[in-house]
Amino acid sequence: MMQQVVRHQLHKFGGSSLANVECIKALPLLFRIIVKRMMLLVSAIGKTTNLLISEWVEASHKDTVAANRILQIFVIQYLAMVKCLADTAGASCSSLY
Repeated sequence: MMQQVVRHQLHKFGGSSLANVECIKALPLLFRIIVKRMMLLVSAIGKTTNLLISEWVEASHKDTVAANRILQIFVIQYLAMVKCLADTAGASCSSLY
């Protein structure tokens, strides 16, 4: 008896596809069109992973104060983006990130 292979589709969104508020606002549309056997992976927003690898990891081994400053920059950027997304007035936040 042959076993049938079930194929899945994986769509990854992160980096430049989540680079600003307008890109993030498009995510609900993607979630609505997900069909059976389709997976959607949402990862870090624009350049976050590269910055963590290139700057934070190195700083964390040498200078914890500098490493904490880098993390604070991420926190500030993410909170600013969340604030724009939550803004019911629809203020433009495209300049973020």
